[in-house]
Amino acid sequence: MKKTGRIIAVLATATLIAGSLSGCGISSMFAKKDVVEAATNFADAVTKADASKIMKCAVDDDDVEEALEEVLSDDNYSSDDAADFADAVLKTLEYEIDESSFEADGDEASIKITFKLADYESLEDEDFDDIDDLIDAVEDCDTQEVEFTAKFTKEDKEWLVSNADDKKIIKMYDISGFSLPICSVGGSYTSEVDLTDAIVSDLAGNMSGVTLDGSIVMKCNLTLEDDGTFYIEFDSDDFKAQMKTFLEDNVDNIIMGLLGVSSVEDAESMAALSGYSYSDLKDMLLDEIDDEIDGEMDSAGFDDMNYSGTYTVDGNTICFEDSDDAVATISGDTITLDVSDIDGLNEYTDALVFVKN
Repeated sequence: MKKTGRIIAVLATATLIAGSLSGCGISSMFAKKDVVEAATNFADAVTKADASKIMKCAVDDDDVEEALEEVLSDDNYSSDDAADFADAVLKTLEYEIDESSFEADGDEASIKITFKLADYESLEDEDFDDIDDLIDAVEDCDTQEVEFTAKFTKEDKEWLVSNADDKKIIKMYDISGFSLPICSVGGSYTSEVDLTDAIVSDLAGNMSGVTLDGSIVMKCNLTLEDDGTFYIEFDSDDFKAQMKTFLEDNVDNIIMGLLGVSSVEDAESMAALSGYSYSDLKDMLLDEIDDEIDGEMDSAGFDDMNYSGTYTVDGNTICFEDSDDAVATISGDTITLDVSDIDGLNEYTDALVFVKN
């Protein structure tokens, strides 16, 4: 009889335990272990910044996969340096799972994951010489935390994340808008050399008492590519157009100078003595100007003045290695190139001062 009573007591206790377990849910207790494991797999995939790996841990959804692939695409970055910087930041990703935050309700569950990565935005007010220095700073800078509640759905006995495209994840991955704080010289620059005095002096040598109005500026373009190549090109078309305009605007003064007179009226009289009208004389001179500029300037050696090759930056200087090892000085958005040893140019200026466009 006593033995029967013990059996009844054991059964009663077992019933009570079973009832209490079903309250928070014995199934929930087992689910926690599975969800923590699923959360670990998901967090590992997130730290690898791989959309395909993330989607293996998530509910199948083309829109979610597309959103992840888009934010993780290298096409978002304007240069190799920007892409390398993003990779360096994402390599700092770590995570912690707060198991005490686990909640479950049937086939739905959630758990909090705290992601940690370099606080790269804290570097924006600093200046770095190159991408290598910037990446070193990423590895050493403080971290920021992103608290994310991963939501899970049970499908065929497997717990899968249903909010893999949460805005916190997308924002954490979106580094493309960060402007690299690198003292980069890459880009396009323009230098202008005023040749007015030199040209007027040359023309005046063939004429007496000539006064010419206006200016002629020769433009030179410098392009520094991010891959270390450069191009220096003189804008011959613009120079020719300026020359034509300058000479056409001064045609009366030029005719007076050539004829040695001081007024258009005197020039008209001189033209008449030669059997020409002043208008004919002007047209003849303008045609000659056009022919001279179109013909002679095409062979004036503009192409010989153009350069291309590779460059290297060392502090505030640039060495143009394939153009007689010319050296330029960097000051903000200005690059000053010494041309005192370049035949042709050194007749008009000692330096080309390039300003970033």
